[in-house]
Amino acid sequence: MRRALVGLLVSGLAALSACSGSKGETISATPTDPALSGRFFSTAGESSATADLYEGRFASGHLLLYRLTSTQRVGGIGGCQSKLTVTNADQTVGLTDTVQNFDAGTFSPVAGLTDPKGSVLAVGPDCRIIFARLDRSTDPPTDHLILFDPARGTSQELYTPGPGKVLGAADFGPGGKIAVIEGTIPTEGHPTVVDGIVIVGSEGPKRTIASPISGLGSLQWGLSKWIALSDEANHRTVFLDAETGNHSELAGWFPLAWSPDGQRLMLTDPATRRTLGLVDATNLASARVVGHTRNTSFYDFVWLPDNATAVGPPAALPRRPDDGDLPS
Repeated sequence: MRRALVGLLVSGLAALSACSGSKGETISATPTDPALSGRFFSTAGESSATADLYEGRFASGHLLLYRLTSTQRVGGIGGCQSKLTVTNADQTVGLTDTVQNFDAGTFSPVAGLTDPKGSVLAVGPDCRIIFARLDRSTDPPTDHLILFDPARGTSQELYTPGPGKVLGAADFGPGGKIAVIEGTIPTEGHPTVVDGIVIVGSEGPKRTIASPISGLGSLQWGLSKWIALSDEANHRTVFLDAETGNHSELAGWFPLAWSPDGQRLMLTDPATRRTLGLVDATNLASARVVGHTRNTSFYDFVWLPDNATAVGPPAALPRRPDDGDLPS
């Protein structure tokens, strides 16, 4: 994870009209597009440095966006069936990226995680958490990829790059595998250059595969065989098969999150990050637009199953959306 808005599908234009009325009116929910089935969370805002947590809902082809926090200090986001986990950097945690849970409108510590300082967060379907921890006691500082298992309350170091190397985005993949981007340490005038993607097996063995992108970007894997990478310099998504090395590309979109079954990928536009698109795994060369916002850009994204209980069961929201395809 890593490596994201909450979705609710409402029935008919009558429901959409209700959301634009008084704040006391309630939106009822019934799915209208099976491809958008699930629950969605996102970190979004005017910039990645001032992002908040949002819930998004799709209503008869319209995207409705609801702001859940107002600190402008939410970074990464990940989720599983029962928990939504974020990296929070507000004043309560010393303005430092800290791995926490979010529920009932509040941040809370992750039980059993004794050293929660970290970034580049991802959460697997079994609720295991991976994140990067920076050790500033070395010169230069050293990245460590940490795995936390909430069922056991244990943390372990999965991978540390060699001298002169840094870690980028990471995510869980099929069968419990984990992929993480590795690159050169940045120096003045010389940004990080990606030199491989490290695959960590479920039992611990590691291998490095060639990367089709050279600059750091997002990485989304999930249950799909395809690792989706954002090629920031070329404004495209590159799909990489970790087993064969085959890859293809989709121009004009960046990846946000795979669906829970790995059959569809949510995307955003590189220019403004205010448009959401959807691509099907059976046709990676074509995407369709599923929603827009007016002022809010998407940075990280989670797509959970319909029956996920993270932040509570799905419910109608008795207030006007904060952004999205709002009725005029």
